[in-house]
Amino acid sequence: MRSRALLCLPLILAPSIAAAQTVRTDRPRMMLSNGSGPGTTVTQFQQRCASADYAGRCNSIGSGGGSLPAANYAADYVVNDNSSGCTSAYAELQSIASAGFGSPGQPDAHSYTSSNARNMLQFALVRDWCDPVLQAGELQWIEQIMVAAADWYLTYDVPGVFDNDMPNVWKSIALAGLALKGTAYDSQADGYLAAADAQWKNVLLPAYAYAGDWWHEGMTYVQPSVASMAWYAAAWTIATDEDIFAYAEANAADLFNGYLAFHAYALRPDYYYVYFGDTGTAKQYLELFSRYLVDLLTLGTGSAMGQGLSLEIEANSRAAYDYSGADGWLEALLFDSSRDGSAEARSSLPTASWHGRGANDVATMRSGWGGDDTFIWLSCGDYLGAHQHVEAGAFQIFRHSQLSGSTGCYDAFDTVHWANYYSQHSTHANTLAIYEPNEQFPTLQTISQGQPNVNDGGQRV
Repeated sequence: MRSRALLCLPLILAPSIAAAQTVRTDRPRMMLSNGSGPGTTVTQFQQRCASADYAGRCNSIGSGGGSLPAANYAADYVVNDNSSGCTSAYAELQSIASAGFGSPGQPDAHSYTSSNARNMLQFALVRDWCDPVLQAGELQWIEQIMVAAADWYLTYDVPGVFDNDMPNVWKSIALAGLALKGTAYDSQADGYLAAADAQWKNVLLPAYAYAGDWWHEGMTYVQPSVASMAWYAAAWTIATDEDIFAYAEANAADLFNGYLAFHAYALRPDYYYVYFGDTGTAKQYLELFSRYLVDLLTLGTGSAMGQGLSLEIEANSRAAYDYSGADGWLEALLFDSSRDGSAEARSSLPTASWHGRGANDVATMRSGWGGDDTFIWLSCGDYLGAHQHVEAGAFQIFRHSQLSGSTGCYDAFDTVHWANYYSQHSTHANTLAIYEPNEQFPTLQTISQGQPNVNDGGQRV
C-alpha cells in the first residue's frame, strides 16, 4: 500500500494551472526558435548543416529515410530552401495516413498508439515547416488528420499512468495543439493545449516525479516513454512562452536532469545498458536511440553533464550510428557543439548513486568509470506495472562481461517462454527463488489457453 499512498501525494500537492500559455504566431515554431527563446533557430540549423562540426550529418536530408521520413523531407525546405522537399513530405504523410494514421484506434487502441508513436510529430513538423509552400487544400488535409487523431487520443483510456502509452498520447495531443494554433482549427487547438497542460502538470509530471530518476519498464521502453516526455517538453518550451524544463526543475523533482543521470548511471563499462524490465538485445547498446534522447534532454536543461554524455556516446559509437543513417540531420537540430567547451565528463560523477528513491529504489555502484572497472546494479523497489518485471531484490555484477544477472531477453511476444520464464515470472532474474510445491503462478496462458501452471519458486506479479 505504500506505493499507492505516496503516489497520491504529489497529485494532491500539484500546483494549480496558470493562465493559458501564449503560442507563438510565427512559423516555423515547432522545434525551431525565433531567436528570442530556447532552441535552435533556422539560421543555426542551416549553418550547422554546412559546418565542419556537423560534417556529413545533413547529407541525408531530402532522402525521406530514417525514423522521421516526412520530417526529413521537410528539413530539405528549411535547410536548403528546396520547396520540392515539402511536396515529398506531403506525399510521405499521405503514405503514413494510408497505413493507418488516418484511422485512429485500428486495429486496436494500444497497437495504434505504439505503431504511430512518431507520426503526430511528423505531421506537426510538416504542417509547421512547410506552411509557406504547401497549397491550402494540402494544409487542410494535414490538419484534418491531426484533428481526427487528437480527438481519438482524448478518448483513449490508457491502462495506467506508468504505461508507455500515456506520455505518447499526451505528447501527441500537445503537439497537435501547438501546430494547429492559428489555423481553421484554432478552437480545437485551444482544447488540446488546455487538456495537455492539465494532464502533464496535474497527473503525469507529479507521477513521474514520484518514480524519480529511473524508468521501470526497461530500455526498450525508455525511447517511447522518456522520449515522448522530452519531445513534448522541447516543443512546448520552444513554441510557447513557458519553459517546461524549468517548470519540471521547480515542481517535478528536476525530472529531466534526473533522466540524464539515469542514462549516465545505467551504462555499464562496455557501453551496454544494464538489463532490467522488458528489453531486447538491440535496445541495450548505446547506439541508435541514446544520443538523440540525451541531446533532447540537454537542449532543454542546458546540462553540462548531458553535453559530456552526448560526446561520450558519439566517441564510443560506430561512425554515424549515434544518429543512425538518415536521422543524422537531427544532430544539427538538437545538439549545440558550441557548448562542448563546458561539457562535464561522466567520470566527474560519484561512483555510486541511488535512483528513484522511495519508488524504483535502484542502486548502481562501480569501482570507477573505466572499461576495466566493476559495475553493480541492485533493484529493491516497488512494482510500478506496465512492462516492469518481477525482479525485486535482483542484482547484477559486471566486470569485462556479465558475471551475474538476467539470463533472458525479449525474444518473442506471447510465447510460452515469454510468459512463463521471462515476462511474468522472475526465473530469468538474479534473485531469490523459494519453492512452495502447491503455489500457483497464473499467466495469460494458464488462464485463457489452458497451459499448465508453472511453479518456479520465484516471485508472483
